Amino acid sequence: MAPHPERVLKLVRQAGASSEDPIDQVEAIVEVAREQAMQPAPPREPLPEVTEDDLHVICCLRSSERRE
Repeated sequence: MAPHPERVLKLVRQAGASSEDPIDQVEAIVEVAREQAMQPAPPREPLPEVTEDDLHVICCLRSSERRE
């Protein structure tokens, strides 16, 4: 949602909180998206594949998390 102005984000949040029923929430959000002519975000560029050479970095990062 980041590329949209705060005004539009507020409308989406209000639509999501407009009902206790999840189906009604989705319908309200879809209505806002249509009214605001919102478009899907462009696809993100894929991350590079993790290789065996990267494995030691991942293990070190995970190991350091446990020490904290």
